[in-house]
Amino acid sequence: MEILHEMHRDINTGFMVREMIESGYYDEGFQYFGVAYWRNNDAHCIISSDEISVCAALEQMMLQGIIVTPVLEIIRRLKLSEAEREQSLLRLQEELKQKLFDTFTPEYFSLLTKFGNEPSQNTAFLLLENYRNKLNNNATDNKWNAFAGLVQTAMSAKLLNAAGYNTLLESIDSSTSNLDQSIQYHTMTGFAYLDDLGQCQYCANGYRPKTIEKKFGLAEQKILSTPILEYRQNKENNPDGQVNITRNDFLLLMTDIFDKDYLTVLQQLQSLPAAIKREQFSDMLEIAAPALTLKAIKSISVYGFLWHVL
Repeated sequence: MEILHEMHRDINTGFMVREMIESGYYDEGFQYFGVAYWRNNDAHCIISSDEISVCAALEQMMLQGIIVTPVLEIIRRLKLSEAEREQSLLRLQEELKQKLFDTFTPEYFSLLTKFGNEPSQNTAFLLLENYRNKLNNNATDNKWNAFAGLVQTAMSAKLLNAAGYNTLLESIDSSTSNLDQSIQYHTMTGFAYLDDLGQCQYCANGYRPKTIEKKFGLAEQKILSTPILEYRQNKENNPDGQVNITRNDFLLLMTDIFDKDYLTVLQQLQSLPAAIKREQFSDMLEIAAPALTLKAIKSISVYGFLWHVL
């Protein structure tokens, strides 16, 4: 009888808690992430509760030369009944959308679009072709993917045109481009950067958005860093949920991939003449600055660093 009484009590408690949640008795935490971007002469945005998908969209648009903002977020604790939930969450997303457009105004997009439309040069082609030729057929997939990152970096910096980009990558069978998107992966991500003394430092994180945030923070400080390296472990082959590489092992892997030759090429890329006129960029930024928010100016400085004009 005692056991039946306890079971009946627990069932009733469960029903009561569910009713309290549905009626909005308890507050819940809600978090959304978003970026704004410029396309077809208008500003648009992507908003989601999934930070990874928003960051993936940010990276993809930057590779495609689309002007895009850094990720902004909004966090709220709300008491919502089931009837209130849908409309309240839509209002929260609309609030983040407005925050994006208030922070990154038309002046921000106008300035960056003008310079983003400048034609790319092909000054990095010979440098990258020579480095590619040094990589022998025994180079690992990680080595080739790191090289592809260099090519993408040069393309984003307007130091490589489309023909040069395609020529450099045509012989690479990138393992990351052939990943089965239906399979879930555990990941470890990281990159290398050169500190104020010219010494190589390494950053590693199991959560890619944090790695991207760190890399953007270094770019704001005009600190040179490598493309992001990603190690993936198939979850189906690793059911215990652990990435089959420790952080120390991953750091050791990066020291092999981002070796002296690689970092030398990265520095040489940075020293190539910019495709955009530095004086014109600085003058227009100075004129536009009073109408820009601090976050917008920091974002423009990242683009300026990317294009080698700041």
